[in-house]
Amino acid sequence: MKTFKNIFLLITVFTLCNIHAFAQGKNEQSAGAYMDKFSQPISKISADIFAYVSAIAHDKSARKVDKRRKDLMVALHQAKSSFGRIAAFGDNDTSLKSASYQFISLMLDVMNNDYSKIVNMEEISEQSYDNMEVYMMAQQKADEKLHEASENMENSERDFAKRHNINLIEDESKIAKKLEAIGKVNDYYNKLYLIFFKSYKQELYLVKAMGEKDVTAIEQSRSTLLANSDEGMKKLNTETAFEGDMSVIACGQKLLKFYSDEATNKVPACLAFLSKGENVAKLKKAMDAKSQKTQEDVDTYNAAINDYNATVNSYNKTLQETNQQRGKVIDDWNNTVKKFLDKHSPK
Repeated sequence: MKTFKNIFLLITVFTLCNIHAFAQGKNEQSAGAYMDKFSQPISKISADIFAYVSAIAHDKSARKVDKRRKDLMVALHQAKSSFGRIAAFGDNDTSLKSASYQFISLMLDVMNNDYSKIVNMEEISEQSYDNMEVYMMAQQKADEKLHEASENMENSERDFAKRHNINLIEDESKIAKKLEAIGKVNDYYNKLYLIFFKSYKQELYLVKAMGEKDVTAIEQSRSTLLANSDEGMKKLNTETAFEGDMSVIACGQKLLKFYSDEATNKVPACLAFLSKGENVAKLKKAMDAKSQKTQEDVDTYNAAINDYNATVNSYNKTLQETNQQRGKVIDDWNNTVKKFLDKHSPK
């Protein structure tokens, strides 16, 4: 069975402003040069992290690009070591050094711990809706840590500049703008993905139950799928377009409509067929248990067999049509998501 593509988006937002220091005095010029010792390595690492984020955002799994995360950890270790060797500025001012060192240390910790766990969680995220929800929450928490570190770092830079009479002219870098754009895409897409995934996962349980011809499990899964798809459709009706783009919502509506139709119309017909098969099995068991069979027993059994055989072709046709429809709507979903991410996630 064709499946959703699990789009894993990391949004790391931290100090990405281009800071230019202008001053007249010698000490102020030295303070600006001192700031560059920290800002330049951080800018380089920021660009590398964006490349990592961008690769994942454009439909690649975290596991496939995990080498980039490991390379980032090497760069972070090097920056941490370099920052540790830089002396205090002027009259024992260690504020900027301390803030930069803590910033790099926190990013290293998040990359080494939070995101490595996220990479491992990716493998099991699609096993259940709860796993997927936890997986996305883990991403959000990691991003929040980096965002908090960013604000602390930016405040430390401003305080240092103010104390040493450095006039800062700040302009948001292209990387910052791109990361902000990816962040918006991430928030929008993940919310919709969870809506679709809930019904998608439930349909997998339904298909498994049908393969096992477990009538009780089929009915339970059918009922839950119908409830999930109806709930999802109501949620979608309250969602708005992303920068005028309704493609993901529209495609999701078609997908949920397929699930609702499957649960309402296709599955009951299949259940009726399976019930006929169960009836034939019961009659056969009863026949085999009798030492003498009446003509009525034979006629009843043969009628059940004929009724069962008469619906075999219809049952197989229903399954074939459902499988084809499922493949189409999921292909459409995957293609729509890819186009949406390519369009709105900067490279």
